[in-house]
Amino acid sequence: MVLELPVGFDPQAARPPKSCRVMMLATVAVTVVSHDLAKGVLVGVLLSGFFFTHKLGRILRVG
Repeated sequence: MVLELPVGFDPQAARPPKSCRVMMLATVAVTVVSHDLAKGVLVGVLLSGFFFTHKLGRILRVG
């Protein structure tokens, strides 16, 4: 199977946002250290919620 990439492929454009990278690394780290996938998923969900509310707080202003 051959995969053709566009000529103007930019590797920097393919990088996920910083918050996603932090969330993924924290999830993997907790899972590896604790040997418990449930704890890793819990950390990932909590960080995801925190980053979402932080992003929403920058967009919306109540008051």
